[in-house]
Amino acid sequence: MSVPLHLAEKKTSEVLLDVARALPAEAISLGELLERLGGHGLLTTCILLALPFVVPVSIPGVSIVFGLLVALIALGIITHRLPWLPRRLLARPLPAARLARVLERGARWFARLERLVRPRLLPLTAGSVMVTLNGIVLLAGGLLLMMPLGLVPLTNTLPALAILFAATGILQRDGYCVLAGYLALLTTLVYFAALAGGAWLAGEGLRAFFSGPSLAVWAG
Repeated sequence: MSVPLHLAEKKTSEVLLDVARALPAEAISLGELLERLGGHGLLTTCILLALPFVVPVSIPGVSIVFGLLVALIALGIITHRLPWLPRRLLARPLPAARLARVLERGARWFARLERLVRPRLLPLTAGSVMVTLNGIVLLAGGLLLMMPLGLVPLTNTLPALAILFAATGILQRDGYCVLAGYLALLTTLVYFAALAGGAWLAGEGLRAFFSGPSLAVWAG
């Protein structure tokens, strides 16, 4: 079965507000939430999963879960099949009140973005090659979002921006927005590489600090 990558019939901001207003009083499972977005497509689901890491209100402890779901959806897009999603993840409860704040702030964020988004640079949003390439961008963003570095600034925000821009660009057929997703992903990779390099240099410095004096003592 092919992946339903249809274009949005409603604006993303409108869909997010509709879902926020229809949330139950206490909690909602992730699977039920995705079902409510189902008719709007997998790309809106990716946008929703990335939103908590961009807007000021966040839902703690979900970066690995949400990143994994984005990666699985991206694999479905790349292989042109409906993605398999683990039941255990879909059963995870989400606090409705906090989720509603995320959706409402995300809707306001998207309402501003949608003033600039429109169909342009169409070759970047259509065709099997570009669908695969854009799916790879979403996959990479999901995998980077899964990395357990949430306490380090921007390690969740940058990959989430890559997912948001890429998914929005495909959904609204805006090639410039897709390019912004590529740029955000490249920035994320450079930033993570700098963090890894800094950690390696710090480790080497500590190793030299602790090993140097002891060697000097033994030599004496």
